[in-house]
Amino acid sequence: IAYALDTLGFVTFCLGEYTDAESYYRESLNLFEVIGDQYGTAMAQGGVALVLWAMPGGKQAEAIDYFEKSLHICRTIGHQGQVAGRLAGLARVANDLGDYAKAQQLAREGLTLAHEIGSPVYLSHILYSLGQAAYETGALRTAREHLVEALRLSAETGLLANLAIALFHYAALLIEESRQEPIQRGEQGSVMKVTAYGLLLIVQRHPATWHVYKERAATRLADLAAQLSASALAVAQSHAESHSLEEVVADLLKSA
Repeated sequence: IAYALDTLGFVTFCLGEYTDAESYYRESLNLFEVIGDQYGTAMAQGGVALVLWAMPGGKQAEAIDYFEKSLHICRTIGHQGQVAGRLAGLARVANDLGDYAKAQQLAREGLTLAHEIGSPVYLSHILYSLGQAAYETGALRTAREHLVEALRLSAETGLLANLAIALFHYAALLIEESRQEPIQRGEQGSVMKVTAYGLLLIVQRHPATWHVYKERAATRLADLAAQLSASALAVAQSHAESHSLEEVVADLLKSA
């Protein structure tokens, strides 16, 4: 029952049904604690943290607390995969709080573990977190390297949710790149924004995309729509409607 509730928690989290997701995860956590299942307790704590991170209302501090509790158990029982996963979660929160140095520290530790155990799931999550920390601090070349690798790994292993998130961050990178030396970039900067708009449309519409990233994509789409012409938006929309997530990523990787 506890594991079934944990699964329901994750599915409803992905759909953005955060009240239900938190309820499922907390009920799961209670059952795991009652039966003394440490691994299950850590899983449910991580789930609660994930929901608190995504929910509106500034619950990041509480999310960090649950991630850290989960991380402690995972370290204690020696589950390196979940240690990497919790480090990825904490890095994600740190990025959202603007603590990019902390995000990089957490993600680098997670990167080492994910490489050691050969986990493409956690490796891709960590790579896009490193990419975000890099583009937010102006290290655009480093960000591109991390995000291209996240896209490549997610595409090769068929991790569609990870692929959509990595593509969201790649679009964010394009927006940041378009802002660099705008006078010199000129038309190229506009092309980057149009490309980013099309990528964000694909992310927003894909059924594998976590709801929290659909919302974030919508915010960035609104910002770009105010900057681009109607004809440019039409081009981006047409491209997004005629290409799948996998096709777009394959094209990006060919030119990377």
